[in-house]
Amino acid sequence: MRSFHLISGLLALTIALVLSGCSAAKLAYNNAPDLSYWWLDSYLDLGDAQGARLRTDLTTLHGWHRQNELPLYIGTLENLRRLAPTNVTPEQACDLGDGFQARFQSLLNQAEPALLSLAQNTKADQLTHLAQQFEKHNKKWRTEWTEGSPTERTARRQKQLVDRVEMLYGRTEEPQMAVLRAALATSGFDADWRYRDLLRRQQDTLATLRRVVEGQLSEAALKVEVRALITRIGESPDAGYRNYAARMTLESCRTLAALHNSTSPAQRRTFQDRLQGYETDARTLVAAGR
Repeated sequence: MRSFHLISGLLALTIALVLSGCSAAKLAYNNAPDLSYWWLDSYLDLGDAQGARLRTDLTTLHGWHRQNELPLYIGTLENLRRLAPTNVTPEQACDLGDGFQARFQSLLNQAEPALLSLAQNTKADQLTHLAQQFEKHNKKWRTEWTEGSPTERTARRQKQLVDRVEMLYGRTEEPQMAVLRAALATSGFDADWRYRDLLRRQQDTLATLRRVVEGQLSEAALKVEVRALITRIGESPDAGYRNYAARMTLESCRTLAALHNSTSPAQRRTFQDRLQGYETDARTLVAAGR
């Protein structure tokens, strides 16, 4: 199966908790196994036996995440709350990103048995369905990122960034808008690079699963193949794309630091208050699983 979707789906629910701090986010986290199952089913059109096994695996993974990963997010939130009143450097912003990447990798490793089980039981008709769903997703991606004039595409990116900033700091003011305009004007973002790597991951996944369906892989070889696929999904084998991704990461760290440093004392207090609320929610979720 497309392991990237399972992991990114679960991770998105975790980030929803961290970045929303509302009852809806807590409800989503508590129902993560069901939400993840429905989402995966839309890509693979699961059979009854597959679905039953996947539900069990997702429930187990969710329990592990609640007890082992959420406490680590609480630590991150505490550190963020301490930093909130001060200016930050791009290096500090990148350290935060590295911490989330470590949590992503931990979840990825824990999910490997579930991915292996699902891959072993994939059917030929499900590959056809998966390819169709990929193309449906790609069409939506192209609409969002490549259609329209450069001015229209930049406006969409700016709106997306403003929405994210306002989740944390409240209403954006002119200093933050100035930072965003400057960042977008000089950004090295390249939709074509992103799209080519998206297609590469999809074709890699389909090719790997096709070898499984055709009986070309032993159980031991399957484990090696799935682990290698997970690695290639997480980090492109294309050196050019890796260099591009590294530049974009540094660019994001600089923009995040500049945005935070442009905020007023009132905005930083809003940030602190929201972080405190997220931390409280996370502690409630951890306690509920004991």
